[in-house]
Amino acid sequence: MAPPLTATFWILLLTATGFAQDSPESSVTSREATRTLEPLDVNRVAELHRLTDTLGDALWPGFDTRTIPVAVNHDDREEMLVAHPAPPPEFHPSKTLTLHGEPILVREGCTRYGPRGSGWAFELGGEQTAYVSTIQATQSTEDWLSALLHESFHVYQRRYQSMPQGGMQPPPSADAEYSARIGLESRVLQALIASEDHQEIRELGRQLIAVRRARYAGLTEEQIRFEGVSEYNEGTASYIQARLYQLLAARGGLEVKGGDPRYHGFSEAGRMYTDLVSKISPAEDARIDFVHGQYLNGMGLCLALDRLVPDWKAKMQEPGRRQYDLLESALAVAESEEDALLDRAEKRFEYEALLARQVALLDAHLAEIRSYLDAPGRRYRVHHGAIRGRFQWSPEGPVLEVPEVLITEPAGNPTTVWVGGMSRFEKGDLVFEGRPLPMIFRFDTLEWIDPEPAFDESDLKIAYETRDGDIYSKVRIETDGFVLTLPKARIVRTEERVDIHPVVD
Repeated sequence: MAPPLTATFWILLLTATGFAQDSPESSVTSREATRTLEPLDVNRVAELHRLTDTLGDALWPGFDTRTIPVAVNHDDREEMLVAHPAPPPEFHPSKTLTLHGEPILVREGCTRYGPRGSGWAFELGGEQTAYVSTIQATQSTEDWLSALLHESFHVYQRRYQSMPQGGMQPPPSADAEYSARIGLESRVLQALIASEDHQEIRELGRQLIAVRRARYAGLTEEQIRFEGVSEYNEGTASYIQARLYQLLAARGGLEVKGGDPRYHGFSEAGRMYTDLVSKISPAEDARIDFVHGQYLNGMGLCLALDRLVPDWKAKMQEPGRRQYDLLESALAVAESEEDALLDRAEKRFEYEALLARQVALLDAHLAEIRSYLDAPGRRYRVHHGAIRGRFQWSPEGPVLEVPEVLITEPAGNPTTVWVGGMSRFEKGDLVFEGRPLPMIFRFDTLEWIDPEPAFDESDLKIAYETRDGDIYSKVRIETDGFVLTLPKARIVRTEERVDIHPVVD
């Protein structure tokens, strides 16, 4: 689910907190932690192909998963790859596993660490690839296939509409009114999708336009563009999951083949559809942000277009098309109508109460983040930004974005708090293995705060091969919060802070 955003960090953040990772799960059974890839793993990919073969253009015209490269990460130990036109050299044909009569490709190790239970769409060997983990202990095969379908659709999206670069700015991250407006849109969409009355559906669509225009009045053009691209990207991929459930519910599911004990042929597709659509309207105690909007309101817009613009999928394949634009064009709300429509929406869906809750929830959210940023104790700061290349990580979630109002770093250097810790962070030869304790993450540093440091440094152990002043080689640093290994580092210690600077030759 790699959002088409302007900075690697936003890709990291939105992917880590996004809808397609509704239930990330890092724990696996002992059997799953030790077994090798087996025919059942391949059969599950074959079932993805059968789904799109069966549903065809009713799912999305031209979307054929047989042509989508798929990589499956097996517990960060091995990986399989199918349908890739130019596999990287580390992959080789399996001696035992086949798909559609051809050997699959396997490798030792993995391309990226995590995420458990879901995945990304990202470039592998020069090709956009759907990248997922093997099925987790808490997942059904239906859940796993739904996540893989989502990521596969991201790959397909890039084929018919390129992702714009630049000219975008993330929307407000600490604005209760903005959040409440997103929540109001969610409620309007929920009612529209549930309605069977065509006149009411049109009225709710018109109210949605008035609500959206009121929200856009407070945004820059760059923020509006960001929203449209993100809603298109994640909203349509989430819609594909909802549409899958709709179509399979109408069919009564599929015949189960292959002896998969976790698979029931989507026999509960109707419930899965209802559960997914119910998430569009946030819970009463939920703090609303645009991550919710891009996935769920974006999906809801697609479901609304099914009702109001039957040929919308064909139109969507035109460059630059967005769901909201199609809705606005179809319903043609005049400016003179906006105030009355907005008033009806606000009264019916209790906007004032929604706004009051968002104000209270935002205040509590900011207080929680401050408690991490300003926590007393010794700080360990690992300056990984000196090392070139992309990083790999295994977050333990949840993740809290630090909003602009609390960021003290220079612009363009956003910050998050990994509340559940980061089990692994790897960049070049730097490997950070953490324990489930809060971690502050920036573009160029990791920071862990020991709330009860032993100032005699009995909780800090540094092993190394050679040392010249504060320069250590082949160093291993261990605290009660993490273990860090790297070839060479400058380590500067005070009672309040330990700075670890990688030395790049």
